[in-house]
Amino acid sequence: MPPVDERVALERFGLDIGALNERLGKPVDEVWRITTLPSPDIPRSTFKLRLADGSWIKARIFEAAHQARNVQRLREYIVSKHFPRIIDVLERVMLIQWIEGQSLLEKDWDASLLKTASQIQAVLHQVPIPLNRGEQGLAGMQYHQDVLDRRIGFLSSKGYLSTRDRCRIRELIGGNVSTRLEIGLCHGDYCAENMIRGPEDRLFITDLETLSISAIAYDLSRTLYRWPLSTAQRRYYLEAYQAHHSAEDFFQAMAFWLIFVLVQSAEFRSSGKTGGLQRPLSLLKRVLRCGDEWQMLQCFDDM
Repeated sequence: MPPVDERVALERFGLDIGALNERLGKPVDEVWRITTLPSPDIPRSTFKLRLADGSWIKARIFEAAHQARNVQRLREYIVSKHFPRIIDVLERVMLIQWIEGQSLLEKDWDASLLKTASQIQAVLHQVPIPLNRGEQGLAGMQYHQDVLDRRIGFLSSKGYLSTRDRCRIRELIGGNVSTRLEIGLCHGDYCAENMIRGPEDRLFITDLETLSISAIAYDLSRTLYRWPLSTAQRRYYLEAYQAHHSAEDFFQAMAFWLIFVLVQSAEFRSSGKTGGLQRPLSLLKRVLRCGDEWQMLQCFDDM
């Protein structure tokens, strides 16, 4: 059964198909929805568009136009051929090059793939990019500590974290946090789920929505959380990454960053906008029972 044309759904997000046809210089023949977040409160979605000449493009819907413009700005600094081109931005709709390829299966996560992926991420983190005053402020560890404290407070107010949990978090991260951090261009959701094998067997990073300026250590910890690798694979990934760039910030405060990404995920999911709260919350509870950072990382194997 052929997929349903989602032209009307795309227009509900505010994109005028007629204006799109004029912008592209060729009409859109078909519109298929690829993904959407499971919540009406988060107006984000992705569509695949077939044009009259037989070519394809991707349309990514952002929550706000300024978010789409910011990702477009950041993408301009990336020269790597492992990322798709941004064709245009219309309000909160981003038009992106469609890359034909195969999704990565768990059997594909061999040493060669991990080495290539880690190198791409390391190169991304070193992209020269000017920082505005707000982005420069992200270099202070205190900023991230304050963010963590706010999120812990939110989860505690909802009854998800006990006083004992909060005390344990302080024990694990106290006195193990550097004062300055390396800030750079980060993907924010760098994992196999957002990669494909494209033409000439090249690895492509397909999702650009979460591109941002952030702490390099955060982006690494986010990858370790989102990509369900084994402990041995995670160790190899970190070693391969360090062949191209330092991961010192991450290792100096490993407990902090692993807890940070779990609290972040739990806070986002507990807001009621999406499901899946149990996963980061239960993993956080297991992490808090660990004695050191590498035991904490090993807990990720049970995801």
